[in-house]
Amino acid sequence: MTLTVPIMLNDEQLDEIAERVAARLGGSSGEPLTKLEAARALKVSVRTIERRIEAGVIVPVPHLGVVRIPAGEIERLRSGARQPSK
Repeated sequence: MTLTVPIMLNDEQLDEIAERVAARLGGSSGEPLTKLEAARALKVSVRTIERRIEAGVIVPVPHLGVVRIPAGEIERLRSGARQPSK
């Protein structure tokens, strides 16, 4: 038997939960970044970030329909690694 209990959360609460999940999935202590923040950190365009995500070079984490990039991915790319760690 499965019991379903509806929980009402506001946008701020949903964002907090999503950030915690994204940080845990990303395996990094840093907050997950938006595409714009990642682009600034790597000194590339947002479109370059999008292309790297499409190519599988950057592995984003789910964040309520918004792409977030774990801080660990930025660190990995800065170190020169081209393939995502598994």
